Amino acid sequence: MIKELYIKREKQIIANILNNKINKISRKDRKNNSIRYYDGSNIGFYSFLGEDNKEYYEKAKNNLRKNIKYEEEITKNIVRKNSINYEEEITKNIVRKNSINYEEEITKNIVRKNSINYEYNEEEFINKAKKLIFELNKKFPEFIFSNNIKMFNTKYELINDLNTDLYDEDFFYLFIILIKHRKSINVFDSGFLDISREFNIRDSISKISKILTKFEIKVDLPKESKIPIIFNNVNFDNKLIQWLNPKNIEAGNSELRNKEGKQIFNSKLNITINRTKENFDTPFFDLEGSVIENDKFYLIKNGIFIQGYADKAISSKYNIKNTAAAFGEYNDLPSIDKAQIHFENTADSLKKLLGSERAIYVDIYQGGDYNEKGDYSTPIQSAYLYEDGEIIGRLPEFSAYNNIYEMFGKDFIGVCIDNEFGGFKNIVTKMNIARSK
Repeated sequence: MIKELYIKREKQIIANILNNKINKISRKDRKNNSIRYYDGSNIGFYSFLGEDNKEYYEKAKNNLRKNIKYEEEITKNIVRKNSINYEEEITKNIVRKNSINYEEEITKNIVRKNSINYEYNEEEFINKAKKLIFELNKKFPEFIFSNNIKMFNTKYELINDLNTDLYDEDFFYLFIILIKHRKSINVFDSGFLDISREFNIRDSISKISKILTKFEIKVDLPKESKIPIIFNNVNFDNKLIQWLNPKNIEAGNSELRNKEGKQIFNSKLNITINRTKENFDTPFFDLEGSVIENDKFYLIKNGIFIQGYADKAISSKYNIKNTAAAFGEYNDLPSIDKAQIHFENTADSLKKLLGSERAIYVDIYQGGDYNEKGDYSTPIQSAYLYEDGEIIGRLPEFSAYNNIYEMFGKDFIGVCIDNEFGGFKNIVTKMNIARSK
C-alpha cells in the first residue's frame, strides 16, 4: 500500500476598494490537503483543511473500501530543482509504462523544488495599494474606482512513500479594478485587469491611463466589415478545450478526430499544456505528480494537431502521451475534466503584431459562445479604436462574430502579452462586425 499527500497552501491579502478608497483589508490563509492511499487497484482519499492528524489518514485508508478504481503507473528517478528565475536542471530518467491492462504507476522517486525570491510583505502591499488608488483619484477625479487588488503566495506539494517530493511556489499580484464614470448610469464602464509578480505603481497608472485618457473621445466604428480585434484575457477557448479532449475525439464529438499530424489552423497557432513560470499559480506537476519535459507539451504546433491533452489514465486508454493535464482542486480525483490550455506568444507586443494596422482593442466582452458548427459570436460592451500602437478613442457597443476555423486560420494574426497594457494574453484575430441598432 502506498501513501501520498497532496497539499496546496494559499495566502492572500486583499485590498478592497470602495468609492476611490481602500476601505477594508482582508486576509486568507488556507492549507488544503488530500491524503491518498493506493493498493494497486483502487484509491482511497480524504480531503481536509488545516493541519493533519492520524484520524484523517485512517479515514483515507478506510475509503479504499469504496473501490474507486485507480491503476496508474509509477514515475520514478526524476531529480530537478528550479526557481522562478528559470534556473533549472535537466529532467532525466523518466520511466513510464503503458500496459494493455491499464495498470498505471504511482508517481515516485521525484525530488524537485521550485522556490521564489519575492517577499510577502503585507505592509508594503497595503501602502502601495493605497498610493495607487490615491494617485488614480487625483489624476482621474471624474471616475469611481472599486473592487480589489490581491497579493498571493501559493505553495504546492506532493509527497509519497516512493521517494517523490515535489514542491512549487509562486507569488503574484492580481488587479481587478472596476471603473465607472461619475455621470454614467452603468454599473461600471471599464476595468483594469492585470496580473504580475511585481507591483509597480507607475506602471499601473500608465496602463490605466491608456484607456481613461481616451474614454470621453468617442469615435465611430470602422467601415470595414471585418477588422483585427484584440481580445484581452481570452474567454473563448472553450470550444478548443472541448475538441482537444481525447474522450470527445474518440467519441466523434470533436472536429479533430482522425486529424493527428494534419494542418488544421494557421501556422502561427501553437497551443500547449504549459506548466512553466510563464503562467501564474500553475505548479510544474499536475494533480497526479506527472511532469513533462521542459514543463510544456504542444497539442497544436504550427497549426498542426498533435494530440489531445491527457493524464495517466487517458494516456493508457487511448495510447497517447501523458501531458500532465490532471488539473483540479485539492479534493478532486485526478482527471482531465478541468484541463487548461495555453496559447503560445507569437510576438512580445501588439505593435509588433499589428504594425500600423488599425484594430479594435476590446475592454469588456461578456456573453459570447459557440454553436455546434463552431460559429462564435459575442457582444462587445466596451472597446476602443487602436492604431499604430496607441488607443485613439472609445467605440459604441457592437457584436463580433466569426467561425473557429477562420478565427484561428486565415484570420489569425497572433498572440502576445503587451506589458504596456497588462499581464494577460492578447489574442488578435480578424472578426466580422455587427453594428448595434
